[in-house]
Amino acid sequence: MSTHVKRKKVRTLALCYLILQALMTVCTPPVCAETASITECRVKAGFLYRFAIFIDWPEKTFLKDNAPLRVCIFNGKPCENAFDILDNKYVNEHPVEVLYYEELQQEDKQPFHVLYINSTDPTLIKSVLQQHRLQNVLTVGHLPDFARMGGIINFYKQDNKFRFEINPAAARLAGLRISSQLLKLARIIKESEASPKPILK
Repeated sequence: MSTHVKRKKVRTLALCYLILQALMTVCTPPVCAETASITECRVKAGFLYRFAIFIDWPEKTFLKDNAPLRVCIFNGKPCENAFDILDNKYVNEHPVEVLYYEELQQEDKQPFHVLYINSTDPTLIKSVLQQHRLQNVLTVGHLPDFARMGGIINFYKQDNKFRFEINPAAARLAGLRISSQLLKLARIIKESEASPKPILK
């Protein structure tokens, strides 16, 4: 099976997952009320993995064909390592590695390709987005205005189900190409809605 055919098959399966997940409630009280936070984190982990399948990074992003695709969870303590379920999975030929950082200024931190910002602090989020907006990093968050602030993908809830919105201009600024299949499932944030407006390279 050629790489192209294999990738198309993987994307089809991932698309089915995203569609089915969008039809499911996040948690049905009171059955899982005590573990709602962890459950949501695991659901988001599944979304992050499928998002990555539909993203094309620049060739220079990976030093080798089998170089790891690193997913950084910023401020991940509330999730209690729920994103570890992504370890040892693959996106194309790249094994997924999950990193947890409470501080993104560490000099010894490894470069990453997906950044989930687990915060609702607008000031902090703006700072992190500004720091990574020109890097080849897929930024994901869950603040109502996250995508309008320059984030690429934002989670939101509707009828107790996870939905997501995408800021294509922010993705282009980061040098990332998002598959039209994923865009069709998302609420699109137009460039005119974003604030601040994306800066030119």
